[in-house]
Amino acid sequence: MTSQLILTAVYKSPLSNTPHTFSKLLPASSAETLFTDAKTQHLAALRTAVISLQEEVNVHLTECMQAEKKAEEDATAEEKYGEEEGEEEE
Repeated sequence: MTSQLILTAVYKSPLSNTPHTFSKLLPASSAETLFTDAKTQHLAALRTAVISLQEEVNVHLTECMQAEKKAEEDATAEEKYGEEEGEEEE
């Protein structure tokens, strides 16, 4: 009997209520994974999927960080709108 496996990672940002799910389909496993060659192939596929999934997570987190930084810059620019350079609040 063959079963399909899915490698899944879920990231939930403290700034968002919506979790982001990452998934990678793994090659089907079967009773043949009891053999050394099959185990080696299965583990190689798992390693490749983990590396790929990690790359996707890293891209997502980088995009989130850039969006947060831009939002902070926009908020700072909005706060300073209309102020003259060197002008101090009393």
